[in-house]
Amino acid sequence: MASLAYTTWWAMGYIHAGAGEAICAYGAVCLFAGFGARWRRRFFGPGQVLEPELYEQLGSWLYRAGVVGVLVGGALYFVQVVAGTR
Repeated sequence: MASLAYTTWWAMGYIHAGAGEAICAYGAVCLFAGFGARWRRRFFGPGQVLEPELYEQLGSWLYRAGVVGVLVGGALYFVQVVAGTR
């Protein structure tokens, strides 16, 4: 998750993204990580045997944070476009 967050931060800085794009990108990272947590739990790895509930809860919370991030970032970007600051 830390490497995903770092590469997102780097990419958003490299393209000089505004707040809306950056929030939306972090939301997408959370969605990706949430999918990954659930996928790993179901198909392979020690999480399948040791802590399946932890992977399920982690995936659920990352999905929720991702959806909120994408929606808030998209709304902020839309407001910037309508206001003409983007």
